[in-house]
Amino acid sequence: MLDVCLLGTGGTMPLPGRWLTSLVLRCNGRSLLIDAGEGTQIAAREAGCSFKNLDTICITHLHADHTAGLPGLLLTMGNMDRTEPVTVIGPNGIRRVMEAVKVIAPELAFDVRVTELEEGSARTISLGDWDVIAFPLRHTVPCFGYQAVVPRRGKFDPMRALEAGIPKQLWKRLQQGETVEGFTPDMVLGPARRGVKLVYATDTRPAKALYKAAVDAAADIEQQVIAQRKADAVTAQINALPADVTVNDKEQINAARDAYDALTDEQKGYIDTDTLKKLTDAEAALTTAIDQDAADAVDEKIYFLPNEITLDDKADVEAAR
Repeated sequence: MLDVCLLGTGGTMPLPGRWLTSLVLRCNGRSLLIDAGEGTQIAAREAGCSFKNLDTICITHLHADHTAGLPGLLLTMGNMDRTEPVTVIGPNGIRRVMEAVKVIAPELAFDVRVTELEEGSARTISLGDWDVIAFPLRHTVPCFGYQAVVPRRGKFDPMRALEAGIPKQLWKRLQQGETVEGFTPDMVLGPARRGVKLVYATDTRPAKALYKAAVDAAADIEQQVIAQRKADAVTAQINALPADVTVNDKEQINAARDAYDALTDEQKGYIDTDTLKKLTDAEAALTTAIDQDAADAVDEKIYFLPNEITLDDKADVEAAR
């Protein structure tokens, strides 16, 4: 049906293992890319995504962390002997961006067709068997979200096919929506089923168009991005913990633990095991440091006890005990 691959969800600055914003949608032999942050083509290679069938690129808005990957991506596609055109869709100003891209990628062997979206208005982009609908968001610059809609045909009814005398070798083609030898799909298919809808929105304040688009959506990418960014903040906090832990690091380590515990189960799922191990190792080292500090304090009390004990030393001896 609809294959979804989040290539990157980072904001502004790439992190190890977390590329900048980009999403690939694939359906029925066609691919769509939404946003192309820095490192998009590298993230695609790591994810095993091919751009061979990519013919449409949708840009949410014209900030660098959503567009800086375009030059390298297009050049790589050109180096793969591509000749089919690519359509780039985005808010007003995307044409100027693509003209600038051509300055450093002047000899592409394929046409780049540019479509500018009218600010504040929705627009439907047809991709054959499925559609992508651009809708306005609320950001500091013109910004659009994208809704992918994949319709589903009705369920195939073999009894109706038998009653109509349709040869079995034609069933599959009718099920796929073809008209064959005078037989039509409506003769063997039931009512259209609920299709698949996915909504992608980023960098936005609350927007009515987003709420409307997200009704019955199959996946909420926005919430996943929020979850990942919160996890990124905690990851950075854990990675900032010192390698050599002392009792003076107690407050910093406890703060990192509190931040991790405050995450939801979904958000915790975006923190890798190495990072979590670093937190638990720091906590273990802190426990050891606290124990050692306490032991050192006792050693000091014992060390300074007099060699010849009198009744006057009773308090010091009891304190050492």
